Amino acid sequence: MVKAQQIRNKAEEWLQGSISLPDFHSWFASETCDAHRSDDFAAKNLAASIDLSLSEYTSGHLSLDGLKDDVRQAVRVLAKV
Repeated sequence: MVKAQQIRNKAEEWLQGSISLPDFHSWFASETCDAHRSDDFAAKNLAASIDLSLSEYTSGHLSLDGLKDDVRQAVRVLAKV
Protein backbone atom coordinates (compact mmCIF):
# COMPACT_ATOMS: atom_id res chain seq x y z
CA MET A 1 0.00 0.00 0.00
CA VAL A 2 1.20 3.48 -0.84
CA LYS A 3 2.80 5.60 1.89
CA ALA A 4 2.40 9.33 2.40
CA GLN A 5 6.05 9.92 1.51
CA GLN A 6 5.60 8.21 -1.84
CA ILE A 7 2.60 10.40 -2.66
CA ARG A 8 4.49 13.47 -1.53
CA ASN A 9 7.55 12.59 -3.63
CA LYS A 10 5.51 12.00 -6.77
CA ALA A 11 3.47 15.17 -6.25
CA GLU A 12 6.67 17.16 -5.83
CA GLU A 13 8.02 15.65 -9.06
CA TRP A 14 4.94 16.99 -10.85
CA LEU A 15 5.05 20.37 -9.12
CA GLN A 16 8.72 20.76 -10.08
CA GLY A 17 8.01 19.82 -13.70
CA SER A 18 9.88 16.51 -13.69
CA ILE A 19 6.76 14.63 -14.79
CA SER A 20 3.64 15.72 -16.65
CA LEU A 21 0.21 16.10 -15.09
CA PRO A 22 -1.15 13.11 -17.07
CA ASP A 23 1.75 10.99 -15.78
CA PHE A 24 1.17 12.13 -12.21
CA HIS A 25 -2.58 11.58 -12.49
CA SER A 26 -2.08 8.10 -13.92
CA TRP A 27 0.40 7.15 -11.20
CA PHE A 28 -1.81 8.64 -8.52
CA ALA A 29 -4.93 6.79 -9.69
CA SER A 30 -3.19 3.42 -9.81
CA GLU A 31 -1.23 3.77 -6.57
CA THR A 32 -3.87 5.32 -4.32
CA CYS A 33 -7.00 3.44 -5.36
CA ASP A 34 -7.00 1.57 -2.04
CA ALA A 35 -5.47 4.29 0.14
CA HIS A 36 -8.71 4.57 2.10
CA ARG A 37 -7.87 1.16 3.59
CA SER A 38 -4.41 2.20 4.72
CA ASP A 39 -3.29 2.31 8.33
CA ASP A 40 -1.16 5.30 7.30
CA PHE A 41 -3.34 8.23 8.39
CA ALA A 42 -1.24 10.74 6.44
CA ALA A 43 -1.40 8.70 3.23
CA LYS A 44 -5.16 8.28 3.55
CA ASN A 45 -5.77 12.00 4.04
CA LEU A 46 -3.22 13.14 1.48
CA ALA A 47 -4.69 10.84 -1.15
CA ALA A 48 -8.23 12.01 -0.40
CA SER A 49 -7.23 15.67 -0.60
CA ILE A 50 -5.33 15.32 -3.87
CA ASP A 51 -8.09 13.16 -5.34
CA LEU A 52 -10.65 15.87 -4.61
CA SER A 53 -8.44 18.54 -6.19
CA LEU A 54 -7.83 16.42 -9.29
CA SER A 55 -11.57 15.83 -9.61
CA GLU A 56 -12.28 19.55 -9.32
CA TYR A 57 -9.63 20.26 -11.95
CA THR A 58 -10.84 17.65 -14.43
CA SER A 59 -14.44 18.84 -14.05
CA GLY A 60 -13.41 22.43 -14.77
CA HIS A 61 -14.08 23.80 -11.29
CA LEU A 62 -10.41 24.42 -10.54
CA SER A 63 -7.71 26.03 -12.69
CA LEU A 64 -4.30 24.45 -13.21
CA ASP A 65 -2.79 27.05 -10.89
CA GLY A 66 -5.48 26.26 -8.32
CA LEU A 67 -4.70 22.56 -8.62
CA LYS A 68 -1.01 23.21 -8.08
CA ASP A 69 -1.78 25.38 -5.05
CA ASP A 70 -4.08 22.72 -3.57
CA VAL A 71 -1.59 19.90 -4.12
CA ARG A 72 1.28 21.98 -2.77
CA GLN A 73 -0.74 22.80 0.36
CA ALA A 74 -1.84 19.19 0.85
CA VAL A 75 1.73 17.94 0.53
CA ARG A 76 2.96 20.57 2.97
CA VAL A 77 0.31 19.89 5.62
CA LEU A 78 -1.12 16.40 5.26
CA ALA A 79 2.00 14.40 4.48
CA LYS A 80 3.45 15.41 7.82
CA VAL A 81 0.46 14.52 9.99
